[in-house]
Amino acid sequence: MWFALGFIAGLVTATFIAVLVAFFKQPIESVTDRIYRDIQANARQVGLSQRGAIYIPRDDAEVVRDRIVAENRAKGRDTNIDELR
Repeated sequence: MWFALGFIAGLVTATFIAVLVAFFKQPIESVTDRIYRDIQANARQVGLSQRGAIYIPRDDAEVVRDRIVAENRAKGRDTNIDELR
């Protein structure tokens, strides 16, 4: 019985939260969009811009595979999967 009461209370609580979020979705999004635009405008005004990137270095196994494929291509033959393992 306690399980059933807890289950029903959980459903009621989840439904209540879902209704609140659905009801206040538009005002929340308008506020966050306005804040985001202000931050972007201030960043441009100060001279900040997105720079740089993250480059993941190639693995040693990838370098060896590329070397094997290049050697086989220079010889004019296809590379077997077994050679790349």
